[in-house]
Amino acid sequence: IRLTPFKVTTDYGKRQSVSPREMAEYLKTVWNGECKIARNSKEAVQKILKTAKESDIVVVTGSLYLVGEVRSIIKYSKKAPDKI
Repeated sequence: IRLTPFKVTTDYGKRQSVSPREMAEYLKTVWNGECKIARNSKEAVQKILKTAKESDIVVVTGSLYLVGEVRSIIKYSKKAPDKI
């Protein structure tokens, strides 16, 4: 699992979002797998694309803004993989 902050405020100022570090700490209590924190979604996508096997399934969760950003990064990487 890779966790990354997202630069757009999606909690409408209610301070309901959870930091990647808090999420990682929680995941350690319920899951034995590896969990890493990336600085941003581009870094997370770059690392995942370099380490994922062709048979792996990559799941992106979060806001539609985050999913859209990740989709754009992946789409661009297919056109110019050496540029991401």
